[in-house]
Amino acid sequence: MTGNPLRILLCTVVIGLCVSAHAQSYADLLAKANAVPGGKARALKLIEFSNYERKNGNLREAVQFAVLGSSEAESNGLNSEMCQAFMALAEAQKAKGDLDNAIGASIRATMVTGNLHSEQRIEALLQLAGLYIDAGHPQKALEHLEEARTSTAAPQIDLPTYYRTETRAKAMILAPAALVAYCQGVKPQVAATNDRSLM
Repeated sequence: MTGNPLRILLCTVVIGLCVSAHAQSYADLLAKANAVPGGKARALKLIEFSNYERKNGNLREAVQFAVLGSSEAESNGLNSEMCQAFMALAEAQKAKGDLDNAIGASIRATMVTGNLHSEQRIEALLQLAGLYIDAGHPQKALEHLEEARTSTAAPQIDLPTYYRTETRAKAMILAPAALVAYCQGVKPQVAATNDRSLM
């Protein structure tokens, strides 16, 4: 059974216009990023566009912008921005379902902050721990959480994210009774976060 030729033609035109508009949108964003002065401002703009494209489901473009952002940051010696770009790349790869490359990008983010005890590195460690859980490696996740917890920047840690991630990891390796004991043990700290959904 064949479809209506006019309907098929109309669908083809609409799809073509959507693809063209999307391609034009990416080109426009790239032109806007290139119009920004090179260095920190351009790196941040590329990271912004990576996150924007990811949230809009344009994952290939999100990856491309993050890679461009990391290159811009690296060529200008911008460790903080390079960390942000790798974290954006990890999120884009995760959204694509490519956990191996997401983990790789997140590992790089933990290595380029320029300060082993920075708040930014702790954020990268929490991201990496979450990715390891998604990939089915809770023990590795717990190792990175412990590194974050024992950092001199630990007072800056996002506690709700930390406890959510740690609980997910513990739930994968502990027997039910041990998991209940763990939850009871951290209950006072979790209560102090005033995060009702986490409680």
